[in-house]
Amino acid sequence: VIAAFFMAIVLYSIAFFFLAELPREDFGRAIAGFAIFCVTAHFVTWPIRESGGRALRFFHRHYGYALFVPAVVLALDTGLRVADTGLTESRYFLLLLAFWLCANAAYHVAPTGRRLIAAPVSLAALLVVASVGPWGAVGLSTRSQLSHLETLLGANGLLVEGKIVPAPAFLEAEKMKRIGAALDPLTSKVKRTTLEGWLADRGLEFEGRPYVGTVMEDMGLQYMDRWQDFPQIAYRGSREDLVDVEGFALYGRVNLGALFNSEELSGGGPEDSYVAGLDWRDGTLTLSNGENERVVFDLAALARDLQQQGRGSTGDDTRHPIRLEASSESGVLTARLQILHLGMELEDSGPKVRSITTLILVRRNQTPR
Repeated sequence: VIAAFFMAIVLYSIAFFFLAELPREDFGRAIAGFAIFCVTAHFVTWPIRESGGRALRFFHRHYGYALFVPAVVLALDTGLRVADTGLTESRYFLLLLAFWLCANAAYHVAPTGRRLIAAPVSLAALLVVASVGPWGAVGLSTRSQLSHLETLLGANGLLVEGKIVPAPAFLEAEKMKRIGAALDPLTSKVKRTTLEGWLADRGLEFEGRPYVGTVMEDMGLQYMDRWQDFPQIAYRGSREDLVDVEGFALYGRVNLGALFNSEELSGGGPEDSYVAGLDWRDGTLTLSNGENERVVFDLAALARDLQQQGRGSTGDDTRHPIRLEASSESGVLTARLQILHLGMELEDSGPKVRSITTLILVRRNQTPR
């Protein structure tokens, strides 16, 4: 098992070396787990290192040399991540483990006598250093994260004279991901002193740990998870308690999106019933009846207008309710939309509507079914 995992680490590292791309963050944790397993196995089997089987004797004979490989790979992998996005507590301890593994490997390769007590004593000493003081995990990682965030904010015009200001322009998705990832750990209570100073003029009050998305929204940005390809914004319109339905035969609230892209409204009595079908495709909402009358609402165009007006956000926009009204070519079918929610993704080609919640009203002059 140890040999198979060892070869897997070597091959995986070589592949990513040639691809010039960092593996997933879990790769470093997997290497750390493997190295700890090897050290534990070395401790447990030490009493039978001479009397054990051939594989066990081989393991102990080459233990020091073999331990260099996961130690060096772990140090390189974690070091590159620190250079790219700053030092976190978990990366601090991974680097500490890599240093200890290298020292442990060198100790067992050296021709001097080998004592098991050296490994736990040295590890305990390193953990004491990591627990307190300016070189501890919290202190060092906080300084690194602040420096990284300050560089990101300054490069994008978001930090001026020690104060965070709204974004001067809409940022690319990758930049917002990096800012959000750097900002998130600094919102914790033990780290946010400097961040509070940067936000002193913004009127934000921290109670407990604030949601990083709230801070980014105040900067005119959106927090994006690493799995998101594009920023997502939403228009949330007026939610009036009373809606005038006089003159309309059908009315109702509908939710349309990727999973539910069709709906039907119906009303009236047995002899005078009305029906309207709704179809949602690529940002276009089409309303039709049984007489081939169609009303089309181009919500993709609406999304572009909202983005240009700066009305798409993560907050409500109850002061400016959106009502759209359109008729079929013959004028037989007329419909009105009152937008409650419009979910959009800001792709490179422009905003794409992904979901809609709306009140829809159909006038009485439609043809009976």
